[in-house]
This record gives sequence, structure tokens and C-alpha cells, in this order.
Amino acid sequence: MGASHGGTSHNKSSNALKTIEEIRKGNIRDLYVLTGENDFLKERVVFWLREQTKAEVVRVDAENMDVLRSLTSYSLFSPMRVIVVELPAKKVIRDAMISAVSSGNLSGVVVVMGDAKIPGAEVVECKPLAKKQAVSWIVAEFRLHGVRCDLEVAEQLLDLCDGDLWSAYTEIEKLSLVTKKVTMEHLQTFVVGSMVKGNYFALMDALQAADEKRAQLEMSSLLEQGEAFQQIFVFLYRIFSLAWKSKEFNIDNKAALAQAAGRSPFFVMRCMEIGKWYSLETLRDIISAFLHLDLMIKTGEIDEQGAAGKLMQIMFPKKREAIR
Repeated sequence: MGASHGGTSHNKSSNALKTIEEIRKGNIRDLYVLTGENDFLKERVVFWLREQTKAEVVRVDAENMDVLRSLTSYSLFSPMRVIVVELPAKKVIRDAMISAVSSGNLSGVVVVMGDAKIPGAEVVECKPLAKKQAVSWIVAEFRLHGVRCDLEVAEQLLDLCDGDLWSAYTEIEKLSLVTKKVTMEHLQTFVVGSMVKGNYFALMDALQAADEKRAQLEMSSLLEQGEAFQQIFVFLYRIFSLAWKSKEFNIDNKAALAQAAGRSPFFVMRCMEIGKWYSLETLRDIISAFLHLDLMIKTGEIDEQGAAGKLMQIMFPKKREAIR
């Protein structure tokens, strides 16, 4: 499928959910511009393009924009391609990337992340969903997994995830493995961090924002609610392990890393975002410190209260005296 972006300057506009439905039906355009602040819906557009075309996904940003020059023809190994262009804030680079996309010479389905006026593009508005829309999406997503979920249960799941569709999707994947019909009991049993105060995804948000104080509060809240320290420990180790792997092995493709790790692409993406706060050397030290702390816990050298304090030192190394 080659790109042909020239000709008419008319841009068709659509919302993300409608666009995803069209893609699932096989109605795929050569060029999309994804606008708005809902990154989850943007990634779902890319996900369904990949699913429907079985193409490789090539991501291009300011750091590797030179790759665009090599995407004017297909390789012998991959006859299909989805090119995801993430526009930077810097105007000179941004204009150059838009020019490369507008030329119509790129071979593949092109998806531009960011506001841009490009002739022939379908402009997809990726805005936060109203609650009713989000609940309907959850029901529909379960249906795609072959699972039944009524509106009341879907609304409760959304509330437990604080309206965060990334979190909701991770729970949908998990629940789809354990039941063919989701009930309130399933939410109580399987949804991680389903308390109003403190949950695992709020802890993840704190790490993504590099907010040490908030991370401490969220972890303390989880412990107060009776969450096992070892479960929190494993959850955090998983985050930093994936962040480390993405840098150690220079993996930019979160879908490939997710497949290798057996995790949700959205969970992996968030881990990679968290990893941006750390150098590769620091991540290596953090993984080593996690393993050392695990040994200390298992041998009784430190109790859970002390281990919780050590965890904060490990995750925020710039403010610690030593990780061991």
C-alpha cells in the first residue's frame, strides 16, 4: 500500500472510535493525522492498523528523523509498513518532517502524531472520552475478547481505574483470561488496586511524573490497605526491568517488547516512559539493587518496613545516599 498524499487539500475529519471501527472493517487510508491529548486512543489507531495490515511499524521522531529518507520504498523482507511520525516541538525539525510526509513519497500507511495541516490526510480527533463513551468502549473491548460485560460492571471497572483507559485495558486483558462473563465479584478479586485510595496505576503515574512524594504516599496507602509488600515489590521490579530492557537492548518498538515479555503494549509503553527519567547505567544499578534487596528480604536481613524505605531510595537514586 503506497502513500499518495497529494491532490485535494480537503481533509476528512473523524473521531478516534469511528476511525478505529473503519480500520477494523478494512477501510484504511494512506495518511492519518492524530490530534488531541488522548495518547491511548492514538495508540489504539496504530494497533488496529498493524492488526489489519499485518505490517511492520516504524516509529520516527526527532532523534531518528533521517530514517524517513529510507522509507520511500518497501524492503524485500517487509512488503507492508505503518510509519508513525511523532512531531517534535522544535519548529525547524517539525517542518522538515511535515514536508517529508507531505511529499507523498513515503511507502506505507503514514500516521502523524500531532497537530498538522497536511493535504489529503484524515484528521482524527483523539480527545478524552465522555464517561458514557468510555463505558461503551469497555463493553465492546470485552466483546472483542469473547467476554460478556454489562454496562454497570463496565462503569465500575472504569471507576476503579480512575477513568484511565490505559489501566482499564490492562484489566480487560487480564479479566479476559479468567472468565467469559465479568461480574462485580471478578472486579473485587482480580482488579489490582481497586480501592478508592491508592492503587498500583496511581503509583505508576507517580513514577512516570518522577514524583517521589506521591510515590511514597501511594505505596504507603497500598500497604495500609493490606496489599502484600512482595506483590508491590514484584510490580515495581517489573516496571524497572522493562524500562531497563528497552534501553539495554535499544528496543523502541513497545509491541515487540510486550510480546517478548508477555505484557500489555500499553503497560510496556508506560514502563518505557518511566525509563526516560534514568540513564542506562542508573537502570542497571536499580535492577541490581532490586535483586540485592530481594535477597535481604528472603534472608531476614531487613523487615518489610525497612525494605519499603529502601525501595524509595532505589527508585529515586538522585536523592539517596546509597542503594545498598
